Amino acid sequence: MRQYLTGSDLFAYIEMQRQLDARAVVVVEGPDDCGVIDPHVDEEVVHTIPGYGKASVVDAAVLFEHAGVARVSLVSDSDFDRQLGLASALPPNLILTEYHDLDADIFFGCPTLLTSVLANFSDRAKRQQYCGSIQKEPVECIVDIAAIIGVVRYHSVLQNLHLKMRDFPIGPLIESFEEAGSTVGAILQLAFARSERTDQPLQASTINGYVTRLTDVRPYCSGHDLMSIMACFARARWGGSAGSGVLANAFRAAVSCACWQQTRIYSDLRRWGAALGVQVWTCAL
Repeated sequence: MRQYLTGSDLFAYIEMQRQLDARAVVVVEGPDDCGVIDPHVDEEVVHTIPGYGKASVVDAAVLFEHAGVARVSLVSDSDFDRQLGLASALPPNLILTEYHDLDADIFFGCPTLLTSVLANFSDRAKRQQYCGSIQKEPVECIVDIAAIIGVVRYHSVLQNLHLKMRDFPIGPLIESFEEAGSTVGAILQLAFARSERTDQPLQASTINGYVTRLTDVRPYCSGHDLMSIMACFARARWGGSAGSGVLANAFRAAVSCACWQQTRIYSDLRRWGAALGVQVWTCAL
């Protein structure tokens, strides 16, 4: 039933909790986000609550802003809000991730995490041999595919194509990635097939041109895609066996204090806490 939680439900629940618990509150989209943040929160003065979806978190942020409640801060995935010009209309008590979502924030903000996770969940010799053969580092293999999936997803939103891009299958894309120049076509073909569309109004030339013009592809990369692609390469090419859920959890668990301090969420919530006279983080600078 949690997927049906509305912003009003969330607002009412948190307000009821605040009658019993005087700690400041950080609302995030889901339990996985709590798993990233909780190890670094000073739980004596702050606690996190999952909102179970972006819509409920954004709607609750509006209600808390109108009610003048300062001791509740809310964190949401940025998705494509900045690219679509939607971020400026969001309430000021809502903090957006720097990249697409929180997993993407730690992936790009903490580059040593990938090295650590792959060292434990793949075979070094096989990984090095593979990357040497295609002359790309592991992070390039992962981001190259994630960026194209993200740009296709962005154009689907922009053009109201309603393509089924959620939980996008990665396995079929590995061979296309290895055949230079065929990744975009394979992603488009798969996206339209999954969406049961016989037409294909979005062409590879459009996606290739858009990607070429980007100065930074990172904001288009979904954390879920990054973790799935990492796991797929690890299993299919780098001698590993763990699934994407295991690797994603390992990635989140490996976020150190020094790594977390590199993220925008850390900085923004630290400023929010300072305004309240609350030290949010146990690893405060």
